[in-house]
Amino acid sequence: MASRPDHLFPASLVASQFAALESPVGEPGVLRVDASGAPQAQLDAVIDWLALPARSPSNESSHA
Repeated sequence: MASRPDHLFPASLVASQFAALESPVGEPGVLRVDASGAPQAQLDAVIDWLALPARSPSNESSHA
């Protein structure tokens, strides 16, 4: 972060931000994604988690 030009906050705030971070364990609607994984694997995990059930043609509305 220190190498980012024109960053809004100083790099010295990073440690305090992580110190104040609360664990989401037990919170509803939380997805844990391994940040050490490949970016595409992370994206796939999020997309899979957010995906809605497939809609059948009978329950889709037809708008022209």
